[in-house]
Amino acid sequence: SPVLGATFATTYFGGNPKVWVKEYNEPTNDYTYLTDITALMGDMTGYFTWIQTSGTPQTYTFEGDLRTGTVSSGLLNKTNTGHAFLGNPFTSAIDWDAASGWSKFHLYDAIYVYDGAAGQWMSYVSGAGSNGGSQYIPMGQGFFVQVDNAFTFGSVDMTNDVCVHNAVSFKSAVGDIVRLKVESGGYSDEAVVRFSDEATAGFDGNLDAHKMFSLTDGMPQLYFTDNDFMSINSLPYDKNLSIPMDVKGTNGNEMTIKATEDGGKDHLYLKDNVTGVVTDLKSENYTFTYNSQISDRFRLLFGFTGIETPTVDNANIYAVGHTVNVVLTGKVNADITVYNLLGQVVAAQKARGIRTSINVDSRGYYLVKVNDGTHITTKKVFVN
Repeated sequence: SPVLGATFATTYFGGNPKVWVKEYNEPTNDYTYLTDITALMGDMTGYFTWIQTSGTPQTYTFEGDLRTGTVSSGLLNKTNTGHAFLGNPFTSAIDWDAASGWSKFHLYDAIYVYDGAAGQWMSYVSGAGSNGGSQYIPMGQGFFVQVDNAFTFGSVDMTNDVCVHNAVSFKSAVGDIVRLKVESGGYSDEAVVRFSDEATAGFDGNLDAHKMFSLTDGMPQLYFTDNDFMSINSLPYDKNLSIPMDVKGTNGNEMTIKATEDGGKDHLYLKDNVTGVVTDLKSENYTFTYNSQISDRFRLLFGFTGIETPTVDNANIYAVGHTVNVVLTGKVNADITVYNLLGQVVAAQKARGIRTSINVDSRGYYLVKVNDGTHITTKKVFVN
């Protein structure tokens, strides 16, 4: 609420249309429905609300004295995850990175805002944002913060100095940014690597942001698996970096991972740990079928260390009818593995001389991997 003393009756509309409101409960890491419309809305408290509009816009009218001076969150206790759902209490946007006006105690520096239309969380920390996350928090907007794991409580105070009354734009990112996007079913999600000499491989509270998963089941999700899952991962640059990643989605759906920013790096590869496929994200996207039984599926790499040089082929691979054919062009001893697009092995055998044929019963696309101990060649084929 942007005014003092507002109750939930302000948002109720007399029950026509229907309105639902939830508040976040830190001890249970869950949300609780609010039923008392006479209860006061907190001075810096965020809420989730749904309105049964059938597409008709509704207007909230808040009447009362506008807040001014210092507004406090009160004590934010860490009994579970340490998350607290706050709200912008002023009648303007506020700047999370404002040079004055903030008193932040025992908090990580990341903020998280839910985009209901996209069904994804927007993360922001120290100049880097994912899914459109920014340092600017709109009027009336709820946002999550998190108490530092080293402490049992935290707090936030703000004054008018954090208010921003002019048109605002996204702050330029600090450090080199690699921005990855996963797309599926018309929805998308982002994960960001930011390179900074100040960063470490561990969780840096002033540079990293954890992953908060969509409130809608089955939405595409992309995240780094280090440090209890991350949406923004800040690291010192090393061409030998190998960053573990994973996805979530809807079983059987096709997903595509692409790089929308490459940070100016010479090499940017995505390795599928299941199929062995290595994709140069600087020149192409990677499409696969999601399987919830597979975890820790990907690694992001910035050099040739730890991967097979993708320009070297050791076999010609093609399909005729129900038969997958492999003709070795290098060593005559090799392991051949055929995967469906769920990443499941449907056939595996040793090469039988220069030419090997493998029968596949079901029609569809398959990935064929040939490993001769020195090089790996992977190709998608269609079995008719």
